[in-house]
Amino acid sequence: MERNRRPTIQQQYLLRKASRTSQLLWESLKRVNIFGADLVSDVKGTRLVTPLDLLQEHRLDRRWLQAQLAIEFEGPTVVVTHHAPHPLSIATRYADDWVTTGFVNALPDAFFEVPKLWIHGHTHSRFDYQVGNCRVVCNPRGYKMRDGSFEVPDFDPGFVIEVSQ
Repeated sequence: MERNRRPTIQQQYLLRKASRTSQLLWESLKRVNIFGADLVSDVKGTRLVTPLDLLQEHRLDRRWLQAQLAIEFEGPTVVVTHHAPHPLSIATRYADDWVTTGFVNALPDAFFEVPKLWIHGHTHSRFDYQVGNCRVVCNPRGYKMRDGSFEVPDFDPGFVIEVSQ
């Protein structure tokens, strides 16, 4: 097998997670009223998005990422996703909130074996932790508040991560 000699960054937009029960997913989607806004086209025509559609998209995304992580590289691998890959990225204030199932995944440990670093967003809270050998980081600025400040007070605009072999 030919090995790629450059560091690799895997970008993906993990839409929804499959680790929670479909009932939780169904409830969260009903509450955000996604059905009235999102349409999907398939062989049967255009119709409203269902929780099953989102679960299938998530499974496709997971298979794609698994295949990318299986490619051997000599350099370090960095994964960048919009949604969080692990429950450790759930802020205390959202721990019991049904909306959390829509933006924080609970990916199996196998997803964290190859990457040295996983960068994600969406949470509006800062995180920096390890899952196995993978460092998971989120450094969001958050929304601009009415008083001119930003939502995440500990956002670091100069935050730099050095990834070693």
